[in-house]
Amino acid sequence: MQKIALLKGVKSVTNATGRYDLLAEVFFHSREELRSFLMENITKVGGITFSETYVYLEAINKWVEFL
Repeated sequence: MQKIALLKGVKSVTNATGRYDLLAEVFFHSREELRSFLMENITKVGGITFSETYVYLEAINKWVEFL
């Protein structure tokens, strides 16, 4: 969790029950930044055997300061 939390764009990392062990919430300015995170950054963490990506299309009462 700590290694993932230190990656650029990561806003939160949660240890969860259910289908996935960890959930990471990330925010990027472009799809290219997201692609780079998924293909280059997260793979360097090690121990990750599977990931699944969801993109928010719309949200209510979801606020994140985007600098």
